[in-house]
Amino acid sequence: MDENLPEPSINPYFNPSKSGENYVRLCYLVSTIGGDLFRDILSRYIQPADLRLQLDKNRTKLERIMNAEQKEKIYPLSGTTTLTSKDLDISVLYILLRNICSIPKHKNGWGNPPLDGDTSLAACIERIRIQRNLIPGHSPIGEIEDTVFQDHWDKLKNSILEIEKQMTGGNMYERWIANMLTCDLNPTKKEERFKKIEDRLKKVESSQWTHAPDAKETTDIGILRTMVAAVILCIGIKKAYDSIDTGNELGFMKIGDYIMYLHSRSHITSVLLGFDL
Repeated sequence: MDENLPEPSINPYFNPSKSGENYVRLCYLVSTIGGDLFRDILSRYIQPADLRLQLDKNRTKLERIMNAEQKEKIYPLSGTTTLTSKDLDISVLYILLRNICSIPKHKNGWGNPPLDGDTSLAACIERIRIQRNLIPGHSPIGEIEDTVFQDHWDKLKNSILEIEKQMTGGNMYERWIANMLTCDLNPTKKEERFKKIEDRLKKVESSQWTHAPDAKETTDIGILRTMVAAVILCIGIKKAYDSIDTGNELGFMKIGDYIMYLHSRSHITSVLLGFDL
């Protein structure tokens, strides 16, 4: 064996330290969650079907602002191309929000740090841009310590949630952020949880009757089969899937609670399911 060749790695391909995980979470928060938020804002001001029209209408203005890579993406030399907001990264989205959406500037003006307490849409957009630019500078090796991480996270979270409150009053981004803060970044553990879901489904599919049901049981079984299937599909699988990244077993517990309730009402449930949770 050539002594100059590296030894085979015994470590997982992706097994980041805590500070490494901090960096990954922040990158996801600002680029993926922040990017989708900017796309939602853009669609409020420019209908998706009109995006290409508005880009062409404002071409002279935008080309003065964009760098060469951005211009090639929006105005390729090969000719006009169809674009959606999904094709645009967060830096281009910021340029569009600032320059062609008629969003009122914040008190310090676009491109400047907003005043503390300024919760205008432009101020929140600006803070997300600033955090996006700061994160790489604070982490030349892809790691961010807890105290710095928490500062970045809180500023990004507060800005994103303020925009969500103003735009929809919903909590989709709030739930997404909470999940990203606690999700398991170890792919091996995630695969194990997927396997658990598959095993539970196989148990349901392979369940056997212990006796031939009579007429009344047949009717009851038909009703319960529908109910249990609905529970598994609409509650169990949904909750289990939503909980995969958080590392908990909420989905399975919900299935178990509901089945225990049915079991207390009818002996047929135990025959129907044929397994214990």
